[in-house]
Amino acid sequence: MVTRDVIDAGPEQVTLAQVWAQILGVEQIGLDDDFFVLGGDSLMAIKAIVEAERHGIPIALTDLFERPTIRQLVAAIRPAPQEAVPPEPAGLVSAADLAALPADVERAFPASLLQQGLIFEGIAQDDSLYHDVISRRITVPYDEAAMRGALDVLADRHESLRTSINLSGYSTLLQLVSRKVTIPLRSTQVADNDAGNALRADLAYAGEPLDVEQGPLLRVAVTAMADDTFQITYGFHHAIMDGWSDTVFITELMDCYLALRRGEKPAATGPRPQMAEFVRRERQAVESPVTRDFWAARTRDLPAVAEPERSSARHRVSVPVAADTWQQVTDFAAAQRVPVKSVLLAAHLAARHARTGDARPVTGLVCNGRVEEAGGDQMIGLFLNVLPVSVPMSADGGDLVRRVRRAEQDLFPHRRFPYAEVKRINGRHLYDTTFNYVHFRLEQRLHSSGVMPSGSREIHDKVSFPLIIDAVQSPDGIGLRLDLSADTLVWPADELATYGELHHATLRRLIAGRPLTGARDE
Repeated sequence: MVTRDVIDAGPEQVTLAQVWAQILGVEQIGLDDDFFVLGGDSLMAIKAIVEAERHGIPIALTDLFERPTIRQLVAAIRPAPQEAVPPEPAGLVSAADLAALPADVERAFPASLLQQGLIFEGIAQDDSLYHDVISRRITVPYDEAAMRGALDVLADRHESLRTSINLSGYSTLLQLVSRKVTIPLRSTQVADNDAGNALRADLAYAGEPLDVEQGPLLRVAVTAMADDTFQITYGFHHAIMDGWSDTVFITELMDCYLALRRGEKPAATGPRPQMAEFVRRERQAVESPVTRDFWAARTRDLPAVAEPERSSARHRVSVPVAADTWQQVTDFAAAQRVPVKSVLLAAHLAARHARTGDARPVTGLVCNGRVEEAGGDQMIGLFLNVLPVSVPMSADGGDLVRRVRRAEQDLFPHRRFPYAEVKRINGRHLYDTTFNYVHFRLEQRLHSSGVMPSGSREIHDKVSFPLIIDAVQSPDGIGLRLDLSADTLVWPADELATYGELHHATLRRLIAGRPLTGARDE
């Protein structure tokens, strides 16, 4: 499991190698193997530092990102900063607001700045904005009592599923966590030839507007088929659940459902940080002079981007990446000693350059700000931020991915500084496209067991970004596709399809070592 150089280096190195091997699913770890090149990401990094701490090795998450090999990390080990966090993080809610809380509210804390932005944008433009609906096929028989019980278990576990957001009754927007809620569940039994109408009705039910002041901000519909399968469709406000959280939700829900259907008690889960802790850390970032200065310097010379007129209608294009190309991407990343994500982000920036000619293309990078404590990767909530990333173009693909990787590492300690504050510093909007790399590996267990077939996920969402590009790695890690979603007023359907193919072509160009500059829209 560990190489000879690790064994010879000492017990701390051996322990870290064993922790990494377990988390990453890698058989051998050497002193100079990069955690992220081996397949690690920010969520796995949280697990790694929690496990290291459990073995008496304190590591700060920022150190793992800056020094991602065991050799580098052990040489720089220092006690991770410890903070005494009270049950209700100090200073988040005034005494007057706490005194005014209803008796059925367990705790309260402010809405994050991203949550506030989503909510107010929906109020101003379209109340269906940021209301996501997801539908999945499940290949086991349906038991309504077991599903009801599973939803109750998840509501008890996760604060966000018991949350509403009060807009005007207190001195600030407060998230109110109720002591007990019942997530709405509608069940329908149909014969196969009636399923179409029932599923359309489920989508309509799940998509009905949600009042953020009246929790829970989630509803579920199930249509049970005659062939002992069922379709589960659920709608929720994006303010309480991001993409990884949806993966946590469906895997925990099905684990609990299957246990209850067998007549067993669902397995207990470990403790999770409180949602208020994320809000507290966001506020720390806002109040940090170092972080504010970082973003002021990093964005000072970036051009303003006009915010176009928008609609609620969207085009969607999916571009599958060929298996041999994906293998070449992973080989290229390993050769350059960078994560796959950095290669894909570099290809995206190069595609923007090819289309626009910008010598320093800019994109909005989706960043994860989850709390780096035990259970932080298993929380349900909204922990995302979208921050501007820009690097000077280079004709050499290897040089470009290294620049991108350096930009990601520089950004990481400042990832919780809200984009709304970045705009406030600059007085202007800085990007019109967002890029996100996703790998929902938690779902693989349900796929491999046959309970939830791969490719059965159907999503309906409304967002306001003119263009969203997701690089989606399959849960089993052996496939990739590029998903593009664009506002119809900004991107005609044919242009979006062409842009998707340009991304694919640019990715192939990058990993083949062909020049990336001087060839626009090839």
